[in-house]
Amino acid sequence: MRESGRLRAEGFRVASVSSWIPTLGIGLPLLFLATVTWLAARMAARHTISIGDLVAVCGYVAFLVVPVTDLIEDGLYLSRAMVSARRVIALLNVGRDTAATPATDDGTGEAVDVGDPASGVEVAAGLFTAVVSARPQEAQAVVERLGRFRPSQAVWGDSRLDSLAPRDFRARILVADNEGDTARCARPLPDG
Repeated sequence: MRESGRLRAEGFRVASVSSWIPTLGIGLPLLFLATVTWLAARMAARHTISIGDLVAVCGYVAFLVVPVTDLIEDGLYLSRAMVSARRVIALLNVGRDTAATPATDDGTGEAVDVGDPASGVEVAAGLFTAVVSARPQEAQAVVERLGRFRPSQAVWGDSRLDSLAPRDFRARILVADNEGDTARCARPLPDG
């Protein structure tokens, strides 16, 4: 099975779980409320409990529906947060493979920098780098040029990026989009 087929199957698996958890979050507390109300009504009909007890039990169970629903939904959010945290940790732990040959432009084994002459951005070899700009479109254009998603004069050491084999290039550079657009500049943040 191709990677896209496996990814699609995994997506369907995740979507099915994501669809029934909210249903349980609403359905289980309501089922509990219906069951307790039915049992209490039968007991009231047999004069085992009074009507006041019936109202008190139904009110108590109805009051518990909201916190139980919230707890089930919080479990869904927690599971999503754990998956996201694992992905972030895995991304941050990506390091240079010491057994592999570092990214080179001439096969000498020395790591080289990547640069975008159009913007002046230089990415140091072996470092985790984020591109930030007051205008998100500019940062995106730089990343697209460095990631070979659009034609450019970007360089790998002294060689142009488009002269590298795509397989070698993709093995050495990872472009990740976090859709982290913000409405304000980061400059005032350190001022407190």
